[in-house]
Amino acid sequence: MIGLDDPTVVLQTCIHGAHIMFDASGSYDPDQNELYYTWSFPWRSDSHRIAREREVPVGQHTVELTVSDWEFEDTASVVVEVIATDPDTWTNPCQ
Repeated sequence: MIGLDDPTVVLQTCIHGAHIMFDASGSYDPDQNELYYTWSFPWRSDSHRIAREREVPVGQHTVELTVSDWEFEDTASVVVEVIATDPDTWTNPCQ
């Protein structure tokens, strides 16, 4: 349901090799209600954490985040592509 006071979801990623941090900490509710997070990964779904670090297999994957205040919700998705490379060449842009 779309409403004026829907929570706003902000989905960020930080890639480090095949380990990716999915971060919803920029999400907010204009009414300052408590938010609930549901992550949907192609290989599993889980809930309730504002950030999730996952080992992502090689390939292209769509990850979806739904943020809810139990009255309204908002959803965002991101496409992540993991390409097999030499681990010695990886850098950590998360720092």
